[in-house]
Amino acid sequence: MVKLTSNNSPSTQSSPGAICILEDEDAPRRSLRFLLESVGFQVIEYASAAEFMQLFDPDTAACLITDVRLQPDGPNGLDIQDRLRQMESAVPVIVVSAYGDVPMAVRAMKGGAVHFLKKPFGSSELLEQVDVAIEHHQKLREARRIRLEVTARFERLTSREAEVLEEVVNGKSSREIGEMFEVSFKTVEAHRAKIMRKVGAESIPELMKLYFVWKGNASPLFLRKPALVDPQNNQLAARH
Repeated sequence: MVKLTSNNSPSTQSSPGAICILEDEDAPRRSLRFLLESVGFQVIEYASAAEFMQLFDPDTAACLITDVRLQPDGPNGLDIQDRLRQMESAVPVIVVSAYGDVPMAVRAMKGGAVHFLKKPFGSSELLEQVDVAIEHHQKLREARRIRLEVTARFERLTSREAEVLEEVVNGKSSREIGEMFEVSFKTVEAHRAKIMRKVGAESIPELMKLYFVWKGNASPLFLRKPALVDPQNNQLAARH
């Protein structure tokens, strides 16, 4: 089975992406940066919500640590979290605050935050949550990559092959499909063989798995097995 990581502790891996810090106070922001860099993370600082929204690059970020209270004349950390969700960003968020209460924590967690930390918090506690966030982010990115690959495979099908596929998924036999489309049994079998080859399935159960991932009814990580993913390059195995 292909693993997303070779180590259960993402903080020990190379180049997981940048840890972004959104904090308007210099001292705590620099303290966080020192801590994260001391264990090998790349860190990007943002001193304001405006700066963050202007410069933030979700493609290079592995995690965002944001304080709730920022400048009073702009959005707060929870507002930033909401905007990232509206942008469909997969970057996980850790929310921190010295003034946290239950409603604030509930809003953060409902908004998709990986964790809500109340200041002061320990270094080990923060690093543990950063590790959790990075692992979560890696799984999301891997799932998206696999889904794109699966989608590309199904888009290779002709319109007739796509019609046959739907009937195969519905449990119809080749003879039943032939009668439905008024074509011979051999023609349906030829379509089925092309479908299997194009999408990279060697059996009907594999075809069903790929189909449900394509349709969004199953997690792409469901496909992480040698028959469907090449462990040498972490790509879906090519079938010829």
